[in-house]
Amino acid sequence: TSHINTKLRKLIKMATNYLPAGYSDFEDDEDDYYSYKTERKQEVQKYERSPIEKFKEIIFAHLLENNVEALRNELDNGSIKGFDIDSVVSNNWNLLFLACSEGKSVIVNFLIEERGVEVNGHVDSETPLIVACKSTANSEEIFKIVKMLLKKSINVNATNRTGQTALMLACNKGHLKTVELLMSKGVSIDAID
Repeated sequence: TSHINTKLRKLIKMATNYLPAGYSDFEDDEDDYYSYKTERKQEVQKYERSPIEKFKEIIFAHLLENNVEALRNELDNGSIKGFDIDSVVSNNWNLLFLACSEGKSVIVNFLIEERGVEVNGHVDSETPLIVACKSTANSEEIFKIVKMLLKKSINVNATNRTGQTALMLACNKGHLKTVELLMSKGVSIDAID
């Protein structure tokens, strides 16, 4: 045991003298310390988000919270004036695509009815309808979203890059009422992926 205790004491002594890579002992030279602080501050500033990135994070957070009032207020009175509602917010998607994916029917209604968002947009060969139908969100919310989208002139038979239609995706996710609604709108049942 004394042999182990001796080794343990040596390890503890070594650990207290250890400095991670890139650090130096600042006690010896005050100039090194201030130089390090200045370099670190510049490094942090390099990675600071721009005002538009911060704005997009805020509106995306309001969308996820399903908070229409906060979203409306941020779009109207936030730090970025004149934000294009069809602009990319996250992962190449605008607010409509994000709301469809998250199953936020209240937000989709706001975007379509109040803000006139483009419902026929395509991102990576997907449409808002396709994104909604492949969502794992609550089926009732997806039904409401699809119903709103179908009120507009959209292509119900559009396919994604693998040839899947909104009907196929809704079937796959078990959105029964949405499947019935799509069938009533004359969607092709013969399409193959």
